[in-house]
Amino acid sequence: MKNKVLLTASSIFILASCNVEEINYEPSTPTTLTNIETVEVSSNGYLTFANAITLEQYMDSISNKGTSLSKKLCTNGFKSIANLQDELSARHAIMKKSSIDSEENEDENMTEDEFNLMKAEDLLFDNKLTYIMDTTLRVCVDGILYKITQYGTFSAQEKDASKIEQAIINFDTTLLYQSEIGDIITLPNGVNFIRSFNNQQENTDNNDDLVEERKLSKDFAINTFHTSYNVDSYKWKNHSLFQKLVDLIRGKQVSREKKFSKSKRVQLILFEVNYGFYASTGVKVKVQKRKKFLGIPYWKATSAEKIAIGFNGLEGELKYDNPRNYSKISPTTSSYYGSFTATFNKMSYNFIYTKISNVDFLRDWINNTIYCILPAITINNTNVTTSLVNSLYAAETKEIANLPKLITNQYIFDPIKKQIKPKDPMIAYLFWGNSTTTYNKERPYVTGVEEYNDESKSVIFDRSYGITISNKIIKGFTPTKFDIKNIDVFGAAYCDGQWMGLRFYYED
Repeated sequence: MKNKVLLTASSIFILASCNVEEINYEPSTPTTLTNIETVEVSSNGYLTFANAITLEQYMDSISNKGTSLSKKLCTNGFKSIANLQDELSARHAIMKKSSIDSEENEDENMTEDEFNLMKAEDLLFDNKLTYIMDTTLRVCVDGILYKITQYGTFSAQEKDASKIEQAIINFDTTLLYQSEIGDIITLPNGVNFIRSFNNQQENTDNNDDLVEERKLSKDFAINTFHTSYNVDSYKWKNHSLFQKLVDLIRGKQVSREKKFSKSKRVQLILFEVNYGFYASTGVKVKVQKRKKFLGIPYWKATSAEKIAIGFNGLEGELKYDNPRNYSKISPTTSSYYGSFTATFNKMSYNFIYTKISNVDFLRDWINNTIYCILPAITINNTNVTTSLVNSLYAAETKEIANLPKLITNQYIFDPIKKQIKPKDPMIAYLFWGNSTTTYNKERPYVTGVEEYNDESKSVIFDRSYGITISNKIIKGFTPTKFDIKNIDVFGAAYCDGQWMGLRFYYED
C-alpha cells in the first residue's frame, strides 16, 4: 500500500490508496497585496503606512533587490537606506577601477553620507527594514511616528513629532537599566519610549569561549557543515558571562568578529529587537571595513563576494495565538512527494517529504525552497488520531535530528528528478493541535546551508508587527513566539579569495 496525497489551497490530507506516487493539486495562490499602494512619502521625507497590515504586506513584498514600489517611492522624495547603499557601492566600484584597495588605505575617510549610513545600519538588524527607512530612522504607522535611536525607539502621534526630538534630548538613560526589551515607558511629555535592544553588547575581544572543535553531541547537531567555511567556534555555557543562548536571544545582542586583514573583518550577530511597530529575533552576517570619520576609526559595512548562513542544527518551538490550518505550509509547483517510515520510542510513524517555498518562523534564509518533512496525517481513519500525531511532539531530540538524514540522497521532482544533497536546507516539522486539520504549536528542526551574492544577510527566526494605543492603553501584538531550544549556527563571508566565518553553538 502506498499513500495518495490530495493537496489543495485549503487543506493537506493523506488518503489511503494503492500504487500511486504522483499527485495533482491546485497551486497555492500568492498573497494579494491590497494595501501596499497606499504607502506614501510624508512632507518631511519619511514613509507612512496606513496600518500594521500595510507595513507587513509591504515588507513581505520586498525581495533582495526591493520592489518596483520602493523604487517609485525613491523618486517621490524618499531615499531609503537600501537606495543609499546601492549608490555608495556603485561609487566604490568605480573608485576601485582606478586604485588598489590595500592595507595602505585601511583608514580611508568616510564621507558624511557614509557615516550617517553606518550609524543607521548599526541599529537595523533586518535587511528589509533598510527599504522602509532613510538615515533619520523614522517611519509612520497608523498615525504614530516612530524614531529609532541608540537608546531605543521614541514614538508619538504624528502631529506631535516635535515632542519626539525634545524627548530624545531630555532622555533619562537610567531607564535603560530599569527595563527589558519590549517594555514601553511613557515619558513626561507624553512621548512613548520602547526599549528596543540591549544597549551594551558583550565584549567581543574576550576569547574565553573560543574553542577548537567539540565532540559531536549524540542528542543534537550531527552535522559539521561549518568545517568548509574556516570558522571560529564559540560555545555558550551556563557558567559563562553569556549564560544560556536562549537567554541571550531574549535580551542581548551578541556579536563576534573574525579578521581577513587589519582593515577588514566578518561579523556574526545574534539579536532580538523590538521597535514597537516591528519586532524580530534572528542572526545576521556582514563584512566590515575600518574607516575614519573626523579622525575617529569605525567599522563600516562593506561589500562581500559571497555570504553564507548555515545551521548544523536549529531546534525550537513556535506558538500561535490562533490555530493554523495545515495549508499554511504552502507547496511549490512540484507535484511529487516522497514517503518513508521512522521509528520513535519503538513506535513506527509515516512521514512525507516535499519542497515548500515559505517557512513562517525562519524568514529570508532560503533562496527559493526548502525540503520539508511532515508527519503523514490520514483523515477519517481511526488508526491515525490527533493524540497519535501529538505524541510525536515529545520525541527525543536525537530522533528528530536524524529525520533529515533519512531523506538525504533520495530523489524528488523539482520539476525534474533531483537528488537531495546533505547541505540542502531541510526542515522537519512536528505539530501539536486539537484536531487533525489545525495546530497551534510547531516543533521545527532545521539543517542546511545557503549562500548569497549579498553584502550582508539577515535571517529572521520570528517577526511581528505593531503595537496598539487605545484610550491611552498600550498593547503589544505578537501573534507568534519562537523559542530557541538548541542551536548550532554559523555565518561566513567570501572575500579576497577565502572564506572566513563565526559559529555559535549552545552547550549545557
